[in-house]
Amino acid sequence: YTLGSIAFLSQRYDESVRAFARVIVVEGSRYRAEAFFRHGDSQFEMALKQSGDARRALLKQSATSYDRALTLAPAEGDIYFLALYKLGWSYYVQADWQSSDEYRMAVDVFARLVREMDRLSKERQARLALRQEAVDYLAIAITQLGGAEEAMKYLGAIPDPATRVVVMRRVARALRDQGEFANAVIAYRGTLDQAP
Repeated sequence: YTLGSIAFLSQRYDESVRAFARVIVVEGSRYRAEAFFRHGDSQFEMALKQSGDARRALLKQSATSYDRALTLAPAEGDIYFLALYKLGWSYYVQADWQSSDEYRMAVDVFARLVREMDRLSKERQARLALRQEAVDYLAIAITQLGGAEEAMKYLGAIPDPATRVVVMRRVARALRDQGEFANAVIAYRGTLDQAP
């Protein structure tokens, strides 16, 4: 685990992947969940230096590692929330056309992260510092799903009204910034309906 961490910090990601691969196969290791997370991070960083099929393959592998970290990490632990965030990111980065399945998966994961972070204390949310980015990427990914109507469907699943309004405003702003003015108007109207 330590060798993998040192290799990662030195940006020797292939060495890091190999080191963490040795840890993740050790059943019962207290480092296993974090090793899966770091394994995914190493693959993610390697993917960013690739293109085409090689990039997509590494991103899929990183998503698998993050997903495995989620199943092993304590649900209230930092690794759980970090793995959830990076899982959303790995799907988001894989998406290469509008309305792709990867955007839908990113939306689902980022929405889950926002919901679960909203259950944490404000101090814990501030320490993890993931919520605002999750809201931003959730909103941007939603805009890639096919317009404001599709966005409203996803936003309706966010149980906290205040969070829903924050995400809806961010979606409307993202649509406006993308030049999707008709959809932005629909999203702003939806925001007003939620928070008159």
